[in-house]
Amino acid sequence: MHGIESHKNKTNMALKTFNIDHDVHKEFADHCKAHGISMSKRIENFIKLELQNLKQEQKPAAPSLPEHPPTTLSLPQPDDHPLGKYC
Repeated sequence: MHGIESHKNKTNMALKTFNIDHDVHKEFADHCKAHGISMSKRIENFIKLELQNLKQEQKPAAPSLPEHPPTTLSLPQPDDHPLGKYC
């Protein structure tokens, strides 16, 4: 039984199948091969970046305070009240 456990995939990788346009796949595969790039790793990194972008979009924006015009204090002028001439 111990021998079977040692053959488990410990890297937690998933094998997935995608339908991709033939020409797009060929061009990207040729590019990766020419530059020694792992196509799988590039796609994985692309998906990680997309997930980060989605999480940023889903974060609720900080509540903004409503804009209020500056408060001005208006003091009554002497003519505005009956005893104004005495103030």
